[in-house]
Amino acid sequence: MLFTTWGVGAIFGSIVALVILASVDVMLIVFAIPPIIGSLYFGIGESSEQFAARRDETVGKRKMEYAKRVFYEKKYASELRLYPISRVLFGLHKDGYMERYEKNKSHQRKIGIYRIIETLLFAGIVTLGSYLYITYRLKVAGSSGSAVAAYIAMITAVGYVVDSVSEAIEYFSKAGKLCMYMNNVKEFMECETEEDIKDAVLPSDNMGEIVFENVSYHYEGSEQMIIQGLNVKVRQGEHIALVGGNGAGKTTLMKLLMGLYPVSGGRILAGGKDISKYEPSAYRDCFGTVFQDFQIFSLPLGENVLMKSPETEQERQLVVDSLKKAQFGEVLAKMPKGIDTYLTKEFEEEGFVCSGGQAQKVAIARVFAKNPDVVILDEPSSALDPIAEYNMYRNMMEASEGKTVFFISHRMSSARMADRVLFLEHGRIVEEGTHDELLGRNGRYAEMFRLQAQNYQDEMGGGLYAE
Repeated sequence: MLFTTWGVGAIFGSIVALVILASVDVMLIVFAIPPIIGSLYFGIGESSEQFAARRDETVGKRKMEYAKRVFYEKKYASELRLYPISRVLFGLHKDGYMERYEKNKSHQRKIGIYRIIETLLFAGIVTLGSYLYITYRLKVAGSSGSAVAAYIAMITAVGYVVDSVSEAIEYFSKAGKLCMYMNNVKEFMECETEEDIKDAVLPSDNMGEIVFENVSYHYEGSEQMIIQGLNVKVRQGEHIALVGGNGAGKTTLMKLLMGLYPVSGGRILAGGKDISKYEPSAYRDCFGTVFQDFQIFSLPLGENVLMKSPETEQERQLVVDSLKKAQFGEVLAKMPKGIDTYLTKEFEEEGFVCSGGQAQKVAIARVFAKNPDVVILDEPSSALDPIAEYNMYRNMMEASEGKTVFFISHRMSSARMADRVLFLEHGRIVEEGTHDELLGRNGRYAEMFRLQAQNYQDEMGGGLYAE
């Protein structure tokens, strides 16, 4: 907006100067207008090249930034010390730099040509041409005082026109380049998102029974089914364990339930309504979730738990209570700033850097703080020792009394706490029942459970922990 305002002012000044020139000698306009049009054209070309240069260097810039980030983030420190991966990262940084250099070299060459042409247009045609014409007119008209004074004024006006138009073109060129960036933002904002649901309804205070009716799902562009004709009913307040090997579809099923993915076939009902009929953000607000790839933010501990700034003493106490339920209480007691302690050292040297297990406890505390209708725990205990895992699940089950809970864990012993176990393979439920029932059937669940138990016993008795 500022560039455009200044540009308009410069253009207005140029027009006034051109009118004055025309009133003295209309032929001077011939020297000014064509170069102005040409300079506008080449100015737009220069802005387009500058924009293209920034766009084309994106990949190379990302490579450089990634290599630098790896060296200062603590989570990479062990691998950097133990392995010669730093050479590869230096190579990645160099590759990114060379990519940017090659892309910019091509664009800067074109930008240089545009600038040379613009300079020639003004210096060669406007300035030199008009000066030669004025000299000719002076010679023809003679050297009377009035003629000399008039043409000195014209020379001054020509110089003003050149400066004003150059300035205007520069401002409009910058404004045009900014418009190109704004078009990117506009395209991003106009990207297709969830369509507004006509007559969308808000979920009730109670989610109620959840029903999967012949649910199928495949990723867009792929025909491979991740979930295949799955049917199951989950009563309100039931605690469900989802078990099975990698790629069985456990996490995908939960993302379908939360409406993060649209089902490819069938439907999911919650509270007696198809979940596609609910207002999306209000529906998702009914869930408290800890996924495997949770994130810890470089913000105070309290904001990491509430996922917003605590505004009242009640909210601050809620953070403390939630952290204690998540078994983070002992760590919290040692923090000088309590829940105001920054996590990570990115902004404060005194910041607290969580271990993997501590970070998971913070993520679990988010669920306690939110107090949702449905709790989904996707491998929340992978960084916890068995005792901490047992205590976490016990606390979660006690806090979730009357709430529906889905939990995914590769430690199948945790399935003992579930009211029902769903064993998935290739996107289908192949076994269903309590832990004891499934062991009694001696099927796939029992086979996997005993194999896991045997491996643990071997490790404890004759391997890593042998005396």
